[in-house]
Formats: sequence, C-alpha cells, structure tokens
Amino acid sequence: MKYPIDNSRNVWQNIARSVTKTDSTKRRGRGAAWLARRSVTPVAASSNLVVPANKRDLNGPVFLYDSNEFNGQTRKSKGVDVMRVELYNWRYESLAEQLSKEMKKRYFDVFIARSKEELLETVKSIIPEGASVSNGGSLTLAETGVLNLLRSGNYVYYDRASAQTIQERKEIELKSFTVDYYLSSANAITNDGKLVFLDGNGNRVAAVLYGPRNVVIIASVNKVVEDVENARRRLQFISPMNSKRLNLETPCIKTGYCVDCSNKQRICNYFVVVETSARQPGRIKVVLTTFESGL
Repeated sequence: MKYPIDNSRNVWQNIARSVTKTDSTKRRGRGAAWLARRSVTPVAASSNLVVPANKRDLNGPVFLYDSNEFNGQTRKSKGVDVMRVELYNWRYESLAEQLSKEMKKRYFDVFIARSKEELLETVKSIIPEGASVSNGGSLTLAETGVLNLLRSGNYVYYDRASAQTIQERKEIELKSFTVDYYLSSANAITNDGKLVFLDGNGNRVAAVLYGPRNVVIIASVNKVVEDVENARRRLQFISPMNSKRLNLETPCIKTGYCVDCSNKQRICNYFVVVETSARQPGRIKVVLTTFESGL
C-alpha cells in the first residue's frame, strides 16, 4: 500500500482546514501543527524500501496508493489519510486530462489508464496480436506487467533480456528499429506536453525518434514537471537511483546525488526532448497513468 507524502507546510495546513471543517467530533480543533507531528513514512513505489519522512527529499516524487482498495469501513477508519489519497487522485486525474489535451496538440495519440489492469487492456487495444514488438529499458514496463504481456506469446517479441552475449544484445537492439511497435517510458513530461528522455547508450531514444513504425510511451503523471529545465532537475534527482538499480559504479551511487561525472558507466549521456510528432502524426502514442510507476 503506497501512501502519498508531502510534508510541505501549505499542504498540511490545507488538509488541517478540511479536517476541522468536516469532522466536528474526533479531530475538532486539531490544526496543522498536530498533523505535522504525526509520524508518517513513505513506501517506495518500486521496492520494499521504507524511507523515514525526515530523510526524504521534498522535491522528489509523491507516493500514492490505489483508492480502489478502500471500502466504506476503511474510509471511516483512515480519516485524513483517505482524504489525502482522494486529493492526490483528483489532482492526478485532472493533470492527466489537461495534459492529454496539450499532447494531442503536438500530434501525439494519448490514452489515460487509471489502473494496471486498464493499462494492460489499453496496450492490447493499441498493439494487435502477431505484431512485432520490442522495448527500451524501463522500470515502468516491468512493474506494470507490460513486459510480461509482451512475453505472452501473442507477439513477435525481440527481447534483449534474452541475449547471452553483448553482441547478441546489440543485434536485438538493432532489430528493434524494424518493429511494428516499440515500447518505452519517458523520464519526464512537461506541462505543455513535451517528452523528455535521458539515456546511457542511446538505443532507446534513437528508436523513439526514428525507425519503429509506432512508439508507445507509458508514463505516470508523477513524472510531469513545469518545463524542460525542471525536467533536468528531476533527472538529476532520479539518476543516482537508476544507477544503483543497474548496479553501476558511478560516483552518484556513493553520494546519492548527481555530480556530473565523467565516469565511463554514467547513464546520463543523451538528453533528448521530443517537441512534437508533427511529421508523423500519431506515430508516438502516449499512455498516461494516474497511478505511480517507475522512478
């Protein structure tokens, strides 16, 4: 169960006002100071790691749990926690709807998925059985079950994870340029609908830009940032975690933050912004999820 965490004073004050207005019994008179003293711990969406709230970077991503898990009894028992979930779910829903409009102006086909089940059904509706498919490295594809779907036997899947040697892996990556559908995630999306990527080897961004007949980008709206400059900041925040996930020996896995190194294993080599798909309308299809996935 993934809880939304934001310790900023304004958020706590707004929640406190809502609670004191709507709950005339149990929490009457308890304001932001009382709420702020509560011990809250975020649970990382992609692992079992528990991070104390006072150790967390407040500019990092927010963690949600699925409102579908809550019945009437749970709502009564959770009180303010459920309110916070509903507020974040409302925000993510609103953000996805608005972002969808902006991205369509940029000639992207856009879909919205509100659960993992809906995401998988959306991918099935986009990619016909028997189509050739491949993908770039993506935590999002793995944890949402999309990779398992590609490996289901219903598609001609060029799976680089099946490679036994570096050369075989490279051959599969080159074949990926010829597939019907190439799947990936984005590292960030701007408020006005631009897709932002940061790559180590470049095979992922190269396939997104040119080659495959269709590209399917699956990304949670927790990756949305104000503009390209803020996308760079977001990438600096998540890159050490990706380096750690890939077991690389880069300075950032020791410091926990980006130091703009010259290490040969660095994954921050190719920064790419996809402005539009105007030359090939609809080639890039974006599935926005209102639940969190990836980093």
